[in-house]
Amino acid sequence: MALAVLAVGATGVVAMQKATLLGNTRARDLSTASTVAAAWLDRIKIDALGWRKTSTGGSTVNDTRWLKVIGEDYPQIGGNENVWTRPGVDTVLGYSPGADVRGHDITDAAKLRDAAFCTNVRIVQLLPNMARADVRVFWLRNRGTGVSNTVAGTINGQELCSGDAGYVSKVGESTSRYHFVYMSASVVRAGANL
Repeated sequence: MALAVLAVGATGVVAMQKATLLGNTRARDLSTASTVAAAWLDRIKIDALGWRKTSTGGSTVNDTRWLKVIGEDYPQIGGNENVWTRPGVDTVLGYSPGADVRGHDITDAAKLRDAAFCTNVRIVQLLPNMARADVRVFWLRNRGTGVSNTVAGTINGQELCSGDAGYVSKVGESTSRYHFVYMSASVVRAGANL
């Protein structure tokens, strides 16, 4: 009788530990993704420091790294403006759209397929002197299950951090496959009066 009571109690403890472990993993992933998203917003804000008005009335937006998608065509929206894209790997600055489980950028393009988190950005010009930057960080809901850690649960087996435009456009619709963190910020042209 005592063994039966002990077995029931032990089963409950094991179940609670499993739930606690899963909860801790999800909380860690959410925290890491939030940190990655905030870092990308900071990178875009720093990029905006290079957006200035020229003496001829134009601007230097085309000289920026990420803001150049808005171009010099306000109020027109064209090209990759207002479209989710995966930023490229920048080995000089150490920036990457992919991050490992600790949130560190993966700057080796060959190892990007092992990313635990992936970042997409979308930038749209709101006013002649202001743009909005949206950052989306996502990760697999069922990481570590299925075919491999890299592609388990992804769309058509694509790598998590694929740069394929069709894949990037479908990621946001795939809430059954991914967890998401979204962050937005406005960036203003340096020296602009609003």
